[in-house]
Amino acid sequence: MADISSQDNIRYCIDTLSTRITGLLTTNSNTAVNLTRAQNVTKISVLGSQPSGTFRYFAFNVGGKWGYLDKSGNFTAFAANAATFDNLAQYGNTASQLGALINIPGLAGKSFGFAVALAADDPANALPTASLSFTGSSNNQVLTTTEYSPTYSLGQDSQIASYSLDTSTANGGSVSVTAQIKDENGELSSWADPASLKGSKAQTIQFKAVYSASTVNVSSAAINEASVIYAHALKTVSGVNDGEVITNTVDWYMPIHNCRLTINHAPLSDADIRAYVAFRTQPQQVRGETLGIGSGGRKTFQLAHTGGIKYDTFRLFYDNQEVFMNFELNCEAARVTCEAPSGVIVSCDYDFGWDKELWRELTLSQRWGMDGYDRSEFRLYVADNEKTAAAVKIQLVSKSGHITNEVLGTASGTAKSFRLRHQVKDGKISVTANNAVVASRYWTLLDDPQYISVAAGSGQTVRASYDWVSESPKIYQFSAVFSG
Repeated sequence: MADISSQDNIRYCIDTLSTRITGLLTTNSNTAVNLTRAQNVTKISVLGSQPSGTFRYFAFNVGGKWGYLDKSGNFTAFAANAATFDNLAQYGNTASQLGALINIPGLAGKSFGFAVALAADDPANALPTASLSFTGSSNNQVLTTTEYSPTYSLGQDSQIASYSLDTSTANGGSVSVTAQIKDENGELSSWADPASLKGSKAQTIQFKAVYSASTVNVSSAAINEASVIYAHALKTVSGVNDGEVITNTVDWYMPIHNCRLTINHAPLSDADIRAYVAFRTQPQQVRGETLGIGSGGRKTFQLAHTGGIKYDTFRLFYDNQEVFMNFELNCEAARVTCEAPSGVIVSCDYDFGWDKELWRELTLSQRWGMDGYDRSEFRLYVADNEKTAAAVKIQLVSKSGHITNEVLGTASGTAKSFRLRHQVKDGKISVTANNAVVASRYWTLLDDPQYISVAAGSGQTVRASYDWVSESPKIYQFSAVFSG
């Protein structure tokens, strides 16, 4: 499972009484937007897409309270201090409301979080996407600033495979990125060029970005995307070799007998997509468990139950007031660490008793081409299942192999392009014409690794032997339907 924009995972599920798809995305304590140096906030840009029949609602967490921005850009707290889908859909801001604001005092000089509720009435349609960017200004000239990312956990026995960075700069602006890793022995490295970390064993990684400008209000610099591909326990989790997408587990409160999974994806040539479902028993709920008394400093509390705690059901309270930021939950050890004020009663809610996921493969019932993408439908029927909760797993299967003496066609006497049966892996290919080796200066692999240009004598039969690798599977959207 991979985080999206360093935020909590989006959970898309289909309501038991309708086909409406809903999702909720929230920032956490490590991904707050820091505008503490902005004396004025003048614009919120809503990025992403909102296809017809879909909806997007936004809320903000300022000072530990969830709320919305009114027409004057002032922050107003919700009556119920919670970032739920229903709360955002009823009281949150729309994209057009945020885009119309030209002065936003409710966010100026503050560090805050935000939440996005997404909905689509028809699961066959494209789903909405969303992200926010903020424009602010300060009377103090700041030409250089440093920002730190959250610390991302890669897990034990992980190795960095590659790194990529996409930036935008203009008018004398610049940005440089370095990274720091915790190695397999738990030691932190010095800050270094992320590209130099290729092949390094790492348990965690954190990024540091230094933005510079030569002229205030003229220079600009932005990081569009930074990504790291890493292998975990000898398996790459990012799409190189096999990758997996695993949804959150949802309890449907009825025995599940049917599962249907529909996936929109890029057309497949050599790669494959497989699907699995895991059924689990209904968990037990804990509400209002008292953990102890706050000390004003950092303190760790032990939960009463230690088996199968589900992280996204955990809620923390100080004197019955819910806390949304600045605490850490360790589900394996069933411990929570926080900095509760001195004398307050620390309590919590959570679900436990989630049993181990046992994956059962779904059967591919049909696959057909759409406009620009393919759609695959998987099904499974289990007559004797009594479990009420379920999650699905999508496995992206890449393949590789070796081809010997594949006939490409007939040479023309000049450079001619031929299409290979597979994509060439790492440029490892040899070419013959009428069984005689063609020197490398007479053939060229083209930008598309499935095409080669060969110059050989007219009428000669061109063959190739090469290592091949499949395309990387790409998933665009998916939806799962469960029924009794």
